[in-house]
Amino acid sequence: MAPAVHHVNVPDAVGNKVNWIQEAASRRFRVTLTIGQPLKVTRSGRLEMRSGAWFLAPMAMAVFAAAAPGCGDDTTNPGTGGSAGTGGSGGSASTSTSTLATGGGGGATGGGGSGATGGGGSGATGGGGSGGAPPDSDDVCPGQLVTVAVDSSISVSGSTTGKASDYIATCNGANSGADAVYRFVPDGDGVLTATLTPAGAFDGVLYARTTCDDAASQVFCRDQGTPNETVQIPVSGGTPYFFFVDSKDTATGDFSLDFALAAPSCGDGFVTPPEECDNGTNLPGSGCLPGCILRPPPDTSDNCPGAAAQPLLTGQDIDIGMPPADAHTTGYSDDFTAWPCDGTPTAAGRDRIFHFVPAANGSLLVELRNIGPAGGFDGKVGVWTGACTDFPANVGTATFVCADLALGDVAYDAADPNTFDAVDFGTVSTGQDVFVIVDGYETFSEGQFWLHVELN
Repeated sequence: MAPAVHHVNVPDAVGNKVNWIQEAASRRFRVTLTIGQPLKVTRSGRLEMRSGAWFLAPMAMAVFAAAAPGCGDDTTNPGTGGSAGTGGSGGSASTSTSTLATGGGGGATGGGGSGATGGGGSGATGGGGSGGAPPDSDDVCPGQLVTVAVDSSISVSGSTTGKASDYIATCNGANSGADAVYRFVPDGDGVLTATLTPAGAFDGVLYARTTCDDAASQVFCRDQGTPNETVQIPVSGGTPYFFFVDSKDTATGDFSLDFALAAPSCGDGFVTPPEECDNGTNLPGSGCLPGCILRPPPDTSDNCPGAAAQPLLTGQDIDIGMPPADAHTTGYSDDFTAWPCDGTPTAAGRDRIFHFVPAANGSLLVELRNIGPAGGFDGKVGVWTGACTDFPANVGTATFVCADLALGDVAYDAADPNTFDAVDFGTVSTGQDVFVIVDGYETFSEGQFWLHVELN
């Protein structure tokens, strides 16, 4: 037999209708509203018009959630909960030099489920999306990833052709052209030898930074003008180093970039604890004894006022450390670090200061000559007049002249300007105090040197 159904219609002047249907057999009821204007449900159960908004009274909530008087609750068909929200999309690709992309945001909360009379369940909030992967391109930072294990090597082939000029090599100045970037991450501590070998007539420049898009973090810059560019630096396992292959002027071309990572050892030219020193040879007279044991400095050239003043005579050159004699920075302290020269880093290594007094007016020439692979190092030289303590405040002024263009791995050759740093200081006067600083190119640069001074 069909269930008994009771209808109550409440029309009004604007067309609102309430259809209250009670189904006796199922012991349910439903309320159907046909809206022409907002209504109000009062605590007495009446429906009244209310201009501007819906007001849902507690009694009204009971009307929608409970059975009619005398009817039991329905437990046989509860409402179904909403589905979980969809997770957020992945983060965009990273362009940062040292961090990966950020994950996407969480998904929207799921909607409530439908049920005949049971309440809708709450949907779970979707989880965040996975972080986007960093780009692995050799065109821009952070560059193409290259890894190598200790005591092994790897060779990478590349080209600057078709790439933009995004970064500037300090040793190439405004002439920098198209460039390629590599993110080198060593598997362990060691000494890295990086070699750039251009193909054909391509003339490349090699430099590295510790932060990809920060020029101030440059570790070295090589532009010898010879086919290959080679550098050795100490590296720490898991730490990224960013290598740039730049084009000389606007020329582009192909190249290979080789990375060889050797385990630290006494005699590799880099101090690794418990070593006290390491200038590459550690021979007697070099300041670093066999076994990487430090020999204390024998004079006062470690800091101002510098070594004892030496008179400068016209036509009588002074050579400090000319082979087979010995002069070195090993064992001396690193007193002056913040003085860039020829686009080199502001960091520097162990240093020494020398004091000269011209005996006549003349033109001063100072050269820092390479010893070469037999104990030499990559250094830089600065010259100034006045007081010793004027340095380094006078760096960048007319009273200070410096040079740092040569490399330390090739022995001095008067015909090869790549084997010595020359400072043509200009005119000096009788009795004037002249100071010369010999410093390392980088914090790890130390060893033997040859300082040549002449007055003409």
